[in-house]
Formats: sequence, structure tokens, C-alpha cells
Amino acid sequence: MNKEVKYLGIDIGGAHLKLVGLDTKKKIIHVSYLQCPIWENLNNLSHHLNKLKKSVKIDSVVCCITMSAELCDFFKNRSLGVRKISSICNKTGLNFLFFSNRKGYFTKKLCPNSISSMNWLAPAVFLANLLENAILIDLGSTTTDITIIKDSKIINKGFNDFDRLKNHELVYTGIVRTPIFSFSNKISIGKSHLRIVPEFFSNMADIYRINNSLPKNSDLLPSMDKRSKSLINSLRRVSRNFGFDYQHSQERLLKNISKKLINLQLKFIFESMHTQLKQKEISKKLPIIACGIGKELILNYGKRNNYKVKCFSDFLSGKNQLISNAVNHAPATACALLLYELNN
Repeated sequence: MNKEVKYLGIDIGGAHLKLVGLDTKKKIIHVSYLQCPIWENLNNLSHHLNKLKKSVKIDSVVCCITMSAELCDFFKNRSLGVRKISSICNKTGLNFLFFSNRKGYFTKKLCPNSISSMNWLAPAVFLANLLENAILIDLGSTTTDITIIKDSKIINKGFNDFDRLKNHELVYTGIVRTPIFSFSNKISIGKSHLRIVPEFFSNMADIYRINNSLPKNSDLLPSMDKRSKSLINSLRRVSRNFGFDYQHSQERLLKNISKKLINLQLKFIFESMHTQLKQKEISKKLPIIACGIGKELILNYGKRNNYKVKCFSDFLSGKNQLISNAVNHAPATACALLLYELNN
């Protein structure tokens, strides 16, 4: 961790821990993306946060914490999850605020309903101060958040996962951890109709790897069969989901399958966006702001479908590589940026 970090955004997910740090001039100077499977053991979070405490100037850095890890089945319920995670954060001695959906957005008060799974909100709040109209699409490893800004206001209907799922504001699909059968039970390749076996043999990381479009350093967790993440092993895993054992002669078929599934996933995301726009009676094509580890996929698909698209990176400052990495973790980045604005 860069010792010059003054404002630190921390996004505690169920599978990963994301940290983005700014200096006193609002420049991004640190980005971390860490494997942190909270459903296995809370000690994973304690370990990372205690390491963080040793690597920053604890008396001068200000942190904003957001989370979605509380939904892990490690916890009896979400409220308990928020309290357990909060307890671990308190033990570090870090100076932090929670990001919430309450007025002002920052709070020291532990109120699970206003803190739980609010990470999607932070990038939208940041952008609503800069843009009049936009659709923010954050395509991550597990989920996709679609947030509409109209007349510089966030017009979501839901502020919890249940309501956001109903209103197509939260789409449970991502480019790494999503099972390939989650948005279709069959696909058509030419004149053939192929059934997808609903077993956890492979995931979308395998599909993007076969298509040579998996973003670098995005797949941190073990593969479904715990074997290596080589191309050949991805081909073998996906083959199982279609009822056959991989042979070299089937590589072309599997590449066609991967292209088909990627297109289906992106179509699924954009159809959710269109449904949401229709529900909110918005007929005008709003510009799309892309972020998350799948940002390039959103940008390219949007361009092909004649949308005006921009990357979240356009609103950030710092070294190019750090900015590119920070865009992958927009909630943590936005938390740090909003902290800066609160204190300057």
C-alpha cells in the first residue's frame, strides 16, 4: 500500500476485497483486488484488513467501507452479516465511515438496512454530480448493476437486492463466477440445438478464456474442478456441460459455443436495461457509462448497438494503469472519491 494514501475506498464482497486509494490531490495511487472468500471463513477478511493496517499511516488515512459480503450463507441473515463484518473492521483501529443510502451517504452508525449491499450506489452518486443523464452498467465477476441517472438524480426503484432484482436494476450474472446454464438451458449452433447440463462443471470464466477475452487478473478463485486455468482445462470443463469429453476435433465447436454464450449474456444484460427503461418510461437513448472487470465487453456491445458509450475512467485521474484497474472496482473507487469531496 502506498504510504501517501489519504482517502481509501474499501468494498468487501463475498468473494473479493477491493481497495482503491487516493492522495491529497484526488489522484488514484493504489488499487488492490484480493481473493477473500468470506463464505469459507471470516478470518480471510481479518487477515487482509490487519495487513492493510500495517501498510498505511493509520492516523492519517480516512476509509469508507461498503459491502455485499453480508449475503454470504456463512451468516444466518444479512443483518448479522453486517454486524460481524463491522466488528472485524472496528478491531483494526482504522478510521472509517460506512457508505449508506441515508442523507449524506456516510455514517458511523451501524444500521444494517442502510449499509447492506449499497456498493452499487456509490458510483452512481459520484456520477450524478457530474452528469445529467446516463446509464451506469457495472459488469463484475458475479453480478451486474444497472443504474439510471436522469436529470442528475438516481431513479432506482429498489434499494435492496430483492427490489432491485424485481426491477432489473440488479442482474445476477458476471463474467467469472456465473454458471453457464444460468441464463439459458440450451443454445443453437447452426442447425444443432445443444442442451446445457445444469451442473457446476464450468463457469463464465472458462467461456471467456476459450474466447480469449477474459480480462487479465480477473479470475482469482479456484476453477470448478480445482484444476488449472489453462485453455485445455477450460475446454474440458465446458465440454462436460454439454455431455461429452473433450477432444481436439471439438475445439472449433467449443469456441462457437463460447461466442454464443457471451452474446447471450450481454444480450441478457442489455434486455434488462431496456426493461428498466421501459418501466421508468424513458424512451430516449441515454449514454452508457461502463465499469467493472467486464467494462470492455459493455463498451464494445454498446458500440455495436449504436449506443453512445463512455468508460468510468474518463472521470478519474492518476496513472493510466491504476485508472484502468480502479475502473474494475468502481464502488471502492467512488467511495474514495466521495470521501475526498466530503473533506475538501
